[in-house]
Amino acid sequence: QRLLESDDARIEEVDLFKALVSWHRHRSKDCHDAGLDDKQLARLFGSVRYAQMTGLQLVSEVRPFAGGVVPKDLYVSALEQVVAPGVALIDRGQACRRQAARR
Repeated sequence: QRLLESDDARIEEVDLFKALVSWHRHRSKDCHDAGLDDKQLARLFGSVRYAQMTGLQLVSEVRPFAGGVVPKDLYVSALEQVVAPGVALIDRGQACRRQAARR
């Protein structure tokens, strides 16, 4: 997981994602007990910086896994950041403030 979160890795995020998917498929196919629970998988796939991918990469490479190993909210958030950078962050901040005011 540290490798996935490293800023020093010299790999495009989409290539990192593809390698992670390939690794996961290999482990799932070859191991009866892959040794990773859903929370661990969510952490690994959640470490990918999806917002650094292009819209085409998100749709063609990540969308098939959205709602599965890629949390749906991460996928939607990345799409929002690619389509409307800055706007999605403002909207999310306003939503958080509204929720805090209701408490």
